[in-house]
Amino acid sequence: MANIKNMRFSLWLLGIIIFTLSGCEKLFIKPDKENTHISNFEILWNDFDKNYSFFEYKRINWDSLYSVYRPLVHNEMKNRDFFKVLNQLLFHLKDGHVNLSAPFDYTRFSEYYLKAPPNFNYDLLERNYFNNQQMYTKGGAYEYIWLGNIGYIRISDFDASGFGYIEGLLTYFSNAKGIIIDIRNNPGGDPYNAEIVASHFNNVKRVYAFWKWKNGPKHSDFTDAFPYYIEASENPWLKPVALLTNRSSFSASNDFTLMMHQLPHVIHLGDTTGGGGGVPYYRELPNGWTYRFSRTQTLSPEGENVEFGISPHVLQYTDTNDFINGKDSMIEKALEILDN
Repeated sequence: MANIKNMRFSLWLLGIIIFTLSGCEKLFIKPDKENTHISNFEILWNDFDKNYSFFEYKRINWDSLYSVYRPLVHNEMKNRDFFKVLNQLLFHLKDGHVNLSAPFDYTRFSEYYLKAPPNFNYDLLERNYFNNQQMYTKGGAYEYIWLGNIGYIRISDFDASGFGYIEGLLTYFSNAKGIIIDIRNNPGGDPYNAEIVASHFNNVKRVYAFWKWKNGPKHSDFTDAFPYYIEASENPWLKPVALLTNRSSFSASNDFTLMMHQLPHVIHLGDTTGGGGGVPYYRELPNGWTYRFSRTQTLSPEGENVEFGISPHVLQYTDTNDFINGKDSMIEKALEILDN
């Protein structure tokens, strides 16, 4: 497992070096830059222009957006009004990894899941499936319970501690006919934790993705694609697995889904994931506001960009009638598939 972390750190470090050397840029804007609304707008716009990774893929005309929003900025405007202009500009990127943060406000792009059915209700799970019998691993990484002869594991995010407990969990469920892994409403976290989990279902080292880093000022300037691998476990779980996702499965959850898609005994059901295929980089403006943006692209082994999400093998929404009757349609479908 150390090899995974070392490789990821090496590629992350490579990205930092590329980022720093490209145009002699710094990770943070120098504090002696002019601090006006106009200069801050120019700094942010130019930083995205040179470094954001999805302009061509999303077919965004960044120059035309400059023509629309730059005239709206003047140095005498209130901070909140200036913040609103920047928020409107960045909204066009439709990227959950693009955020702007000021002491009084914070922007985020939520359309990718707000326009989709939620397909998840924790209260229903707690009342009708868990019945206060669910258990948790130390550190909070996993919530788990037996559902008949099927093991159920919920991962609410990839930022908790204790992901190594997956090995003990799989031992606990060793007699199960199959396992459900539920990452609905999981906003992401540390991709390394996602790799820890996925590797315990893998018997041979596999490529699960290719990463490209932005490395020049043109929108088309990228490094060659670097392969990323799932390591093999000495004692992998190779019985059937059902992975549940919805549109709120984002970022590291998107990565985890891509990993699990490479495993022949895993079936992915639910809704398309929320995407988030770019590694975010953090910057600071002279006025102290911080922002982040995607500087990489993630491709599947087949070369498909996963920025907008990963489609399930079986499309399954939660049904209103099922909900009224206290049932989670996705879990019921997963139980049906695994039991057969």
